[in-house]
Amino acid sequence: MSAPVYRWAASKPTCAALWRKCGSFWKRRWPHPPPHRPFPRAFRLSIQPKEVSKMPNNVQLEPSESESEFEEMLSLYVFGLLDAGDAAQVERRLTSEPRWQSELRAFQDTLSALADPAPVPAGSAERLLKRVQAEAQQHAPQQQHPQPASSSANLPMPQPPLSEPPVTKPLVTRPRPAYLGPLLALGLAAAVAAVLLLPHLSSSPEQQLANYQTQAGAVTTQLNTKDGQKLGTAVRLQDGRAFVLLAKGAPAGKAYQAWQVLGAAPESLGVFNGRSFLTAPLSGKVTFAVSVEPPSGSAQPTTTPILAQVL
Repeated sequence: MSAPVYRWAASKPTCAALWRKCGSFWKRRWPHPPPHRPFPRAFRLSIQPKEVSKMPNNVQLEPSESESEFEEMLSLYVFGLLDAGDAAQVERRLTSEPRWQSELRAFQDTLSALADPAPVPAGSAERLLKRVQAEAQQHAPQQQHPQPASSSANLPMPQPPLSEPPVTKPLVTRPRPAYLGPLLALGLAAAVAAVLLLPHLSSSPEQQLANYQTQAGAVTTQLNTKDGQKLGTAVRLQDGRAFVLLAKGAPAGKAYQAWQVLGAAPESLGVFNGRSFLTAPLSGKVTFAVSVEPPSGSAQPTTTPILAQVL
């Protein structure tokens, strides 16, 4: 008796032909494999909260578009490039979300390291302007003035041309771009600023304190506890800002947060991790306070301030 013939064995050539046809179809449709995308958009949109909780801790999700836009607005706010409406919007969000105050403090700390005032040499602005004007005149196209006509008696008699004169193309002078002058001025100003600020980039907090104390109109105040223990030094500048240098840094896992007390509720001035701190312009004569808070900051003080003193 012969061995039974199963259905799959009889249909094996048909399955192989169908597989080859499918393979050739997909190769014609997509000759090159698509690039590897670890997290397709459909997968990101289909993640449920329960699935997110199962994701490993080392997975970093990208920030939303609104947070990226606000971070750009925050950098423009530090440089003073926002109008009144956008600046008020940034200040409201800083008040409602203290975690952004650490980002603001990082921008301000970077600017405070670069913005130490240095005396500008006398007459530097005039010399810079004269140099830019001289370069602009040097690159300007020369205008040709017409020569005065001589008397007809001295002119030679015209001779008939022996052949056709060669055709000459007029010389076209391209005009100098209008934005080249301001770009040269901006580049020279940046070079002067880099030379003036270079000695202050690596200054210590104590050196920064000494520089602020020598400014015109600066008022130095010693910061002490109620029992007379020295906590640091504050320098109130003429433009309303205050530079504060504390004797020691914040405890491990914590940060200092500065406040100004105008009425009943304190207003946050930002979070700083080191011992030095440069505030924004204060509102007149205020009570300056410092408390120990989480690194992301708090909307209101959660601990007893280590100092509260009128500046």
